[in-house]
Amino acid sequence: MSDSVRYYWEDFPVGRTFEFQGFAPCEAEMVEFSQKFDPQPAHIDSAWAAKSPPGHIVANGWHICAKVMRMMCDFYLSETANLGSPSIERLRWLRPVGPGEPLRCARLYGPREDPIPNPTEDSSRPVGL
Repeated sequence: MSDSVRYYWEDFPVGRTFEFQGFAPCEAEMVEFSQKFDPQPAHIDSAWAAKSPPGHIVANGWHICAKVMRMMCDFYLSETANLGSPSIERLRWLRPVGPGEPLRCARLYGPREDPIPNPTEDSSRPVGL
């Protein structure tokens, strides 16, 4: 944690975007994380993953979230008068992340949106787990 505060609430107006990049997870750390928390073949079995559409091991989404959280802290959160966050309103994994792929992020501050629709009430969307 930084000893100096650089950002306050008023520094995050609607429409402000933070863009940053950093970590490129290696296969060993991706496999290690997934062996502990999500041991599916796409995350831990190179031979299986080689036959999958991406053609390689892919990172677990929560592993990527943890990496992005660290990037946000390194870039600006550690210098913020921050008391925590009450929630995450939207989270999407846009595509699989493979070994050595650098993570790039854009964090847009916007108005609070309507809640994500309940998939059980929207018959046009399949219901997953």
